[in-house]
Amino acid sequence: YTKEQREEVTRVRKCSKKDYYAILGLEGNCSGIEVKKAYKELSLLTHPDKNKYKDAEKAFKMVSTAYQVLGNSSERTRYDRNRKAYKLRGELDPIDLWDEEFAENASGTDSGSESDGDDSEEDEEEMKPDSFRLGIYKEATPWVRKLLADPRDSSTKSEIESLNKRIKKQNKKDGLKEGEFFISINVLRSIGMEAGAAAKSLEKDPNNKRAKESQEKLEKQFEKTIRINSYPREW
Repeated sequence: YTKEQREEVTRVRKCSKKDYYAILGLEGNCSGIEVKKAYKELSLLTHPDKNKYKDAEKAFKMVSTAYQVLGNSSERTRYDRNRKAYKLRGELDPIDLWDEEFAENASGTDSGSESDGDDSEEDEEEMKPDSFRLGIYKEATPWVRKLLADPRDSSTKSEIESLNKRIKKQNKKDGLKEGEFFISINVLRSIGMEAGAAAKSLEKDPNNKRAKESQEKLEKQFEKTIRINSYPREW
């Protein structure tokens, strides 16, 4: 596990089990798309198959529960009305939810059962990045490619963080939340690490079925990340 994975597990575990906004690192007025982005980043960092740090599985479950509540408009409304007395109805298994979100979207639509209905309309209403943000995304292309090829390269991460700072500055001018339209570094790094592991497995055994399936899932995940965030296709 990485330092970032360890720190994120520790942060999540320090949160109250019912403080779902804190678990996802969000404010109470966050949008639906912000909830989805937070879940994707945090679930990749805390997934027990990818993070062997102690309590990763417990943190992963907390992140999953928080997403099932805040990612569903009716559940979120019930939760906001009375947080202390709130109880989630029909909670999904964290692994099943993760598989739905990351592996079953070949059609290009979000199929998670906790995210059906109102969320699709909310996505359509979300703002799209303007020419300024799209220009930064384009500028980030070589750095994103380097990050995917070498996810542990701190200098590449720093370059992308500097681009996010420019987006943050513009967000402040435009009256937007500071993290709006950020380049999702954690998601990209996680995809890069998983892709690298699958590639190494296939080098040793070209017929490795599990590695091939992993590659297919990662391709779908990457395509979805590009689509949802309006990132350049050339990434």
